Amino acid sequence: MKTMRSFLVLFVSLALVAGLSAQTITGYGVGKVYNGTQTSDLIFNDGSAMPYGISAYVFGSGLLGTYSFTPASGTQSGIVKTLTTNATSGQFEEYFTSSANLNTAYGNNSAYSMAFPNNAGSGPQSATLPAFPLSDAYPDVPMITNLTWSGGMLQIDPTQNYTLTFTAFASFTSDDSYGLKIKDSLSIEVASGFWNTGGTTTFFIAAGTLTAGQIYDANLRFNNNFINYNTPFAGANGNTGFTISNDFQIQAIPEPSTYAEIFGVMALAGAMFHRRRRLA
Repeated sequence: MKTMRSFLVLFVSLALVAGLSAQTITGYGVGKVYNGTQTSDLIFNDGSAMPYGISAYVFGSGLLGTYSFTPASGTQSGIVKTLTTNATSGQFEEYFTSSANLNTAYGNNSAYSMAFPNNAGSGPQSATLPAFPLSDAYPDVPMITNLTWSGGMLQIDPTQNYTLTFTAFASFTSDDSYGLKIKDSLSIEVASGFWNTGGTTTFFIAAGTLTAGQIYDANLRFNNNFINYNTPFAGANGNTGFTISNDFQIQAIPEPSTYAEIFGVMALAGAMFHRRRRLA
């Protein structure tokens, strides 16, 4: 039995080494975010009691070990923060009641460093991210501009093609990005868009994408990015940035005329069924 346990330990050790050598980092960064919510074509409010947050993240494949970042200023200066990691990504998040409290904790011009246990078999490495600007540089507020709202939710007829419209990312620069995601009640993504060029203000939702009677969670976010393309990891960019996130809900309800058509077809089918029964 002792010999068997030794083989098991050796096997696990070899598996860990193999996993480390297979790790590949494709992106990493630290961002500050403001989370808001929209309930009509005009109203955009804090998304929660603590809408301001900081997020550190890493993406890749075969990730294994402890990934971390360390702020260089604020009350958290020099304190190592560990990311919760799986095989393909890792993240650390912390939220605050105001941007002032966020900046007190993590600084307002901090050059964050991140530590990685391994990358493509090269062993432990670290990287310094681009410093945040001296003042907060949150992008424009991303607002949905469609007018069909009711009960705090955007109303969409799922039986018809629909064009979602939103405000322009006016301060967009070449490093910036923005995206939209729509998820069902099980958090399954049913539609999404991502843009890294400016000018897009619409998103097409084809008929049948949404299901009548369902409520969907949607998110539109603008990202003001500061990207370091010359990182220690080939093919992996380091990023800091500011994000404004707009959470809103979609209620999929057919128009009354559509309901009338549906009920009309059902009534006609019922009449034909009863007629056939009489003829039989």
